[in-house]
Amino acid sequence: MENNSLNHPIDKTLPSGQAPRLLSNIEVGAVPLALFIGIAAIVAISATAGLLPKNMIGGLAVIMTLGFALAKIGRMVPILKEVGGPAILCLMTPSVLVYFGMFEAHTLDTVHLLMKEANLLYFVIACLV
Repeated sequence: MENNSLNHPIDKTLPSGQAPRLLSNIEVGAVPLALFIGIAAIVAISATAGLLPKNMIGGLAVIMTLGFALAKIGRMVPILKEVGGPAILCLMTPSVLVYFGMFEAHTLDTVHLLMKEANLLYFVIACLV
């Protein structure tokens, strides 16, 4: 009898015993890649259109989306991951992007509200201590 796919489940392991690297297996932060792409697209479109809410939710959406993406890239770059790539990219890349004017003024105002007026940094430091 022929090898019918209905009678035999699909074997999702490679000959070496490892699972294949599918897009569904990749996570950015703690979020599956497909969901992260959707969230990042919504945040980017709303930031570009000026629809990002100017409150803590909007600021957190921007900094968390950018932070998760840059940390994932920092963990994947071969030499950079050995010298603290995620932290370096998360600290330097947003500064460079702001310097070159890659963010809308509304987006910068939203993040400024989160960091300066809502004092998120003080809250994070207090939680760490």
